[in-house]
Amino acid sequence: MKKIFSLILSLALLMSTFCAVTVQAANASSYLKEDEAFFFSFENENDFSYADMKLDNVSNGTFQTAGVTSAYYTPGASGSKGAVASHIEVKSGNQGISNDGISGVKLIPEKEYALSMDIKLLSAQNYAVQPNVNVFIMTEGATTYADAACTTDEKNTGSYYINFSVKGDTIFDKNPDGTISGEWATMKTTFTLPRALSGGRYLKPNELANMKLFFRFGSAAHTIATASDFTQEFQDSRKEVTVSSTVTSKDYWIEYAIDNVCLQPAAHSNDTEPEPEPQELAFWDNDFEQGTLSGSGDGVTYAAQSAASVKFVDDTPDALPNSTKSLMMVYGGSKDGLMDLNTKISDNSKKLWYNRTYKISFWAKTSEAVVEFAKANPKGSMWIIQERASEQRLERRKDKWPNLSLDIEYDTDWKYYEIYYRETLNESLSRSSENEWNTTFDLRFKLPKDAVAVTDPDSGETIYFSYENAQGETVKCKANDFVVYLDDFKVEPTNIVYNGNMSVAAASDSTACFSHYDGRKASNGSDFYKVGADTFTPSALGDGTITADSSFAEASGLANENVLKLTEADGKMHQEVEIDNKKKYTVSFWAKADNDAAVGKNLLPVMDRSIIGDERNGEETTITVKNGGGTKTINTPGSADYLGVGYGEKTGETGDVPFMLFSGSMGNSHESSTLNLTNANEKIVKDDYFARMKSVNGYEDQAAPTAWNYEYYNGESWVSTNDATFTSNLALESTWTKYEFEYECNYEGSHYRMPEFSIDTDESANFSLANISIVEQESSVTPPVDEKEAEFKASNVTVTSDKTNLTTSDFITVTWDFEMVSGKETQEAGGQSIIKIYAVNGDSRSFIAAAKADEAGKATIKASNDLFGKTLEFEVIPIDVNGNAGHSATGTFAGQVVMALDTSIYVGDDQKSVDWQVSISSAGIEGTYTAYIAQYDTNGKLVAINSEPVNFTDGEKIFGSNISVLSNAVTVKLLLWDESLKPVADVQEVTFMNANNDPFKGDDHVNVVFLGGSITQGTGSSNSKETCYAALTGKWFESTFKTADRDVTWHNMGVGGTPSQYGLLRLNRDVVSKDPDIVFVEFAVNDSGNDTRRYMEGIVRSLLALEKVPYIVFLYTTNETYTTPTAYHEQVAEFYGIPQISLKDALKRELNGANAKEAGYLKDSVHPSDLGYAVYFNEIKKCLETGRYYQKPLDRADKLVPESTGVSTSFTTSQTATFAEDSKWTTGGTDPKQFVKSVTPGDSFEFEFEGNVFAVEHGLNIVGGRYDVYIDGVKVGSGETYYNNITSNQLVLGYNNFNLGSKGKHTAKIVVSDQKHPNSTGNQVLIYNIITGTTLDY
Repeated sequence: MKKIFSLILSLALLMSTFCAVTVQAANASSYLKEDEAFFFSFENENDFSYADMKLDNVSNGTFQTAGVTSAYYTPGASGSKGAVASHIEVKSGNQGISNDGISGVKLIPEKEYALSMDIKLLSAQNYAVQPNVNVFIMTEGATTYADAACTTDEKNTGSYYINFSVKGDTIFDKNPDGTISGEWATMKTTFTLPRALSGGRYLKPNELANMKLFFRFGSAAHTIATASDFTQEFQDSRKEVTVSSTVTSKDYWIEYAIDNVCLQPAAHSNDTEPEPEPQELAFWDNDFEQGTLSGSGDGVTYAAQSAASVKFVDDTPDALPNSTKSLMMVYGGSKDGLMDLNTKISDNSKKLWYNRTYKISFWAKTSEAVVEFAKANPKGSMWIIQERASEQRLERRKDKWPNLSLDIEYDTDWKYYEIYYRETLNESLSRSSENEWNTTFDLRFKLPKDAVAVTDPDSGETIYFSYENAQGETVKCKANDFVVYLDDFKVEPTNIVYNGNMSVAAASDSTACFSHYDGRKASNGSDFYKVGADTFTPSALGDGTITADSSFAEASGLANENVLKLTEADGKMHQEVEIDNKKKYTVSFWAKADNDAAVGKNLLPVMDRSIIGDERNGEETTITVKNGGGTKTINTPGSADYLGVGYGEKTGETGDVPFMLFSGSMGNSHESSTLNLTNANEKIVKDDYFARMKSVNGYEDQAAPTAWNYEYYNGESWVSTNDATFTSNLALESTWTKYEFEYECNYEGSHYRMPEFSIDTDESANFSLANISIVEQESSVTPPVDEKEAEFKASNVTVTSDKTNLTTSDFITVTWDFEMVSGKETQEAGGQSIIKIYAVNGDSRSFIAAAKADEAGKATIKASNDLFGKTLEFEVIPIDVNGNAGHSATGTFAGQVVMALDTSIYVGDDQKSVDWQVSISSAGIEGTYTAYIAQYDTNGKLVAINSEPVNFTDGEKIFGSNISVLSNAVTVKLLLWDESLKPVADVQEVTFMNANNDPFKGDDHVNVVFLGGSITQGTGSSNSKETCYAALTGKWFESTFKTADRDVTWHNMGVGGTPSQYGLLRLNRDVVSKDPDIVFVEFAVNDSGNDTRRYMEGIVRSLLALEKVPYIVFLYTTNETYTTPTAYHEQVAEFYGIPQISLKDALKRELNGANAKEAGYLKDSVHPSDLGYAVYFNEIKKCLETGRYYQKPLDRADKLVPESTGVSTSFTTSQTATFAEDSKWTTGGTDPKQFVKSVTPGDSFEFEFEGNVFAVEHGLNIVGGRYDVYIDGVKVGSGETYYNNITSNQLVLGYNNFNLGSKGKHTAKIVVSDQKHPNSTGNQVLIYNIITGTTLDY
C-alpha cells in the first residue's frame, strides 16, 4: 500500500505544474497599477518591492517618531494593516525635498483625474500650521517639445513638471487647543495635466505621457524649511546647517505616513449644478498665504531680486480679514538700485499679451526709508517691466526690456494700488501662433544704488541714504532699512474691447492709474496717466466722442449712461483686440441712428489683418544689416532659404506686405513691414499668412487664398476677402438695437495675425454705439445634449459566492449594470472596470485591495488573504471604451473569508538550502494539510521529496523549516495539499542555477572585470586597491583559480557618480577590451530606481555578442536604510537568467536591520566602510563558492525592452574640437582626463562625428554652470555641471543621447549657457571626453 501511495504522490508531484486553481479569477491585490490608474493600499510590505512604487525611498534620515523604525508603518488608516512612512530632513546639500513617489504613471494631457490618499502627520506636534500637500507630476521618459504645436526639439529626456498645492486646512484638522492633529486625514482632489510644463516644454494632446507623481509637504513646494510652518519651540530646538554654498537653514525635519493612494480618471458629470459665486478672473493671483514664492504648477512662478531676505509675516492689511501672511522684501543693495518682485511665466496662456488691457492690483506698504528716498528722487520710484529677451520670439517690434515708470507714491501704512496696463501692437501674432517664449514681469522698486553708498565714519556702517525726519534728526539708512511689504498681488484681464462700456468718457472720469506702452513707436512709447488724468482710455475706441445719453440706459435696462457718437465727419470705431485662432467669441454691441438720414444705412463689423507697406517681388536682394553687420544677400531663387514674393526688390508700389518675422540672435526691435536685420546672426522667417493670402495657384498646392486681410459680418455670416469692399444688411434703426453674433477664425497656418476690430457704416452716417463687447465663449456656452461628454454609472451591484464561509481557495463574484446618464452614448470596456474592496467597521471603512473586471459587468475575485476576517464592501468604478471613468456604485458581501493562507519559499542564507513557510489564520475552522517540498533536476525529474504536516485550528499558526538542496537540483517547489491530494494554495517555487564547479576549465588566463559606480571604485574604503569589495573579490579569484598553468587578472572599472547608461557607453573601452571571463555589474544605487532596463539590457546583449561570452553577475548594493530599488535590474537578470547577489540583504541580515551608517558599516548614506565592504565580499564569496553563480546569459532573440541596443563608441578628448573665434576656452588634464574649460557664457566649440550616439563627460563643481547642445544646428538638450560641495571637477556622464536618428555625419555644438543653477557661484563648464558612436542591434 505504501508503494502505491508513493507512486501516486510522485506522479502528482511530477504533474505539480498543473496543480493550480483553474477558475479564471481576478486577484484582489493591495497593489494594482494600470495606464491612467493605480491603487495602493499597503496591506503587504512586499508591495514596496514593485519597481514603480518608490514612496518608501523618500526617507533621507532616521525616524524620530517613537515606534517607527522603517518605511513600513503600522497600523494604516482606519486600522488597516499598513502604510508607508517617510522622514524628510534638511541637511547638508539637501533642502528637505524628494523626487521619489510613483513612477510609470501614464496620463493623457488635458484629461481630468481624481487623486486621493490618507495622510497622518507623525510629526504633527512640530507644525504651527496645517501643511499643504504639494503634488508634483514630472516627465519620466515622456516625449516633449519646445513648442505648443509639438513640431520642434522632440526629446524624451529631461525632467519637466507641473505642481499644484492642496491647502493643508482642507485636509488636516486641529485639536481643541489649536495644535495640529496627528490623526489620519483624507485628501481628495482632481487635477488636469496641462500640455505646458516647466522649462517651456509641451506634451502632445490626446496621447499617453509617461510621468511620475510625488508629494512634498509644507507651505513651500521646493523645501520644507519655511520657518512659519513650525512652532517656535521646534524652531528653537534646531541648529543651522549649510544646505549649499549660498544657503543655510535650520535642520528642520518632518515625518508622515501615507496610505490608500489612488488615482483614476475623474468621473464626468453633466448635472446642472448651482452657479458658483462669481470669482475674479485672475491670470496671476498670489496672496502669499503659502509662505513661498514658488509656483503652484500653473505656469507662473515668483522670485525676489536684490532682496537680502524674503519673509512671510503676519502683518497684513485690515481690509483683507482673511489674509494671514504678506510678503516682506528687505533690500540687499544692488548695482542698479532696484529690488523686484519677478513674475516668471512659461505658460503662454498666462502671459500679458498685446492688445489686451489688464488690471494690476496689490496692497503695499514700505519702510520710512523707502518713502523718503522716493520723495528725494520723485521720478520713477516704481516701474513695471515686461522682460522678453528670448530668441524664440518671432515678432520683434517690442523692446526686450520696456521700462514703464509709474508715478506712484509710497506709504508706511497699507495702501491699495490699482493700475491698468496695456501694450498696443497694431499687428501681432497670437498666443497660439508659433511665437512662444518665456517672459518675466517685474514690479520694480527703485532704491539707492551701491555706487552712492558711503561708509559712516562714526559707526563704520555702509550708508545708502540719509534724510531729516519730522523731529529734525538725521536718519542714516543702511540697505536693510529699505523694506517693502506686498499682499494680494493680482493681474486680471479686462473685456477684449477695452472701455467698450464707455465708462471713461473723459480723463477726469478715470478712477485708476493707466500705463500704456505703444509698440508702434520707435522709442518713448510709454505713457503713464494718473487718476483723473487718463486721456488714453477715452480715445481707446478710435474715432467719435463718448458722451452721456440716458436713452440707452432706458432702452437697454443697463446702467451704462455713456455712448460713443460718430458723425459723418468721423471715421469709425476701431481697436486692436486679442482674438486668438480657433476659438469662438461672442461679439455684441448696441447701435442706433442719430438722425433720419442714418436710418437704413448698414453697419459693417470688420476684423482687419492687413499690413500695408512697400511691395517687394520674389527676386534676390541685398540688405544692409544694422549695428555694423555689413550687407547680406537674401531671397535667392532656388536656394534652401528662398522666401518668395514679398522679400525681394522693391517694386515702387504700395500694398500688402508680409509680417516681418525673425529667428536667431535678436537686436532690440524691428518694424513690422520693413525688411531689415538687426545683426548678422538673425534670420528672416517666412510669413505663411502672407503666402497663403497671396496664393492663387501655389502655396502648398492650394488653388485659392486661405488667409485674408479682412473678415466682415454681412448680417448672416462672416465673409473673408482681400479687398476692402464690405456689404451687410445690418440696417441702423431709429431706436437702440442690440446686435450679437459669433466669431471664429480657423486659420490652418503657423503665423496667425490678431486683428483690429472696427464698426463702420457702408455710407457716412451719424450714429451711436454702446456696450461694445467681445467675450470668449469657452466657459459660457452649453453644448447640445448629444454633444456633451458621456456621463455613465455603475448600478445594481451584487456580491455573491457559493459559500457563506470562504477559504482562500474560494471565489467571490461581483456583477453590475452599466447605465448611461446623459451625453454621448458609450459602452463599458470589457475587462477594464476597477473594483475597489473595503473593510467595513461600523461607520468607517478602509481600502484594502483592488481588482480588475473579467469582462463587462462581472468580476470573479479570489478570496485572498487581504480579505480575511473582514466585513467586505465592493465599489465598482466603470470604465468605458474611451478610457473614461463613470460614477461608482457599491455592494456588500454577506459572507466572510474565514481562513487566510500564505505560502512562501526562499533560497537560504547559505545559498545551499531553502526556507519554506506556511502561515494560516483561521476564524473558527480546523483541519490538516500537508506541505510537500519537491526538488527537480534540469530535466524536470523529481530527485527529492520532503513532507511535513500542517495542522491548524482557530487562530494564527506558522509552519516551516530549512531543507538542504541537492547539488543536482535546480528547482524546488512548495505544494500545500489537503488529505485528498487537492491543492489548497498556488505552487511556490525557487530556482537554482546549475552548479559549475570548474568554471574556467581549459583557460590559461582569467580576466575578472568589475563594472559599476563609486561603490565598485571603492569610495569609503581605507584603501580602494586593498579593502573594497572589488579588490577583495579580485584577490579571492587569484587565490582560488590561479595555478601554475593559469593566470588571473582583475580589473576595477568603477567610475563614481555614473549610472548604467555610462556603463553601456564605456563597455567597449573598459570591459570588452579586457577580454572578460566574468563581469560583475553594479549600478543599483546610481540608477536610483529609474527605468534603465534598456541600458542594462544593452550591456548584457553586447556581452552576448562577443565571440567568447563571459559569465555575468548583477550586484545590488544599498543605502543606509536598505531601500535602494532594484526591480528594473531584476527584470533584466531574470529575462536573461543572470545570477543576482543582493548585498543589500546581506548587510541588512548582518545588522538585523539597524541603520548601516550609524552602525559604522557605511561611511555616508551609500558608500561602505571597510566593515561594509567585508560584508559585501563575504556574500559574494559565499555565492561563488556554491558554483551556481557562474552562468552565461541566455542567448535570446527577443528583447525585454524593444529600444535596447548595444553601442559601438569612441572616446575623443574635447581638446580636438573646433573652438569658436574669441572663445575663452582653456585646456588642461592628462590622458584620459584631458579637458577644456570655459567660464564665459556664449563660448562654444564644434565637433564633427558619424553615428547616432552622442554624449559628453563633464566635470562637477560648486562653480559649475550649464551648457546647451546643438546637433546640426538644432538644440537637442543641455547639461548641468553644478554639484554642491564638489571642487574637484569630478568626471561624470553629462548630456547623452542614444537616438539621434540618422547614423550619418553630424556636427555637434556645445555652448556655455548664460543660465545656471541658482546655488552655483559661477558659470564654469568643463568637458572631458566626447563620446560618439552607433547603436548596434544585438
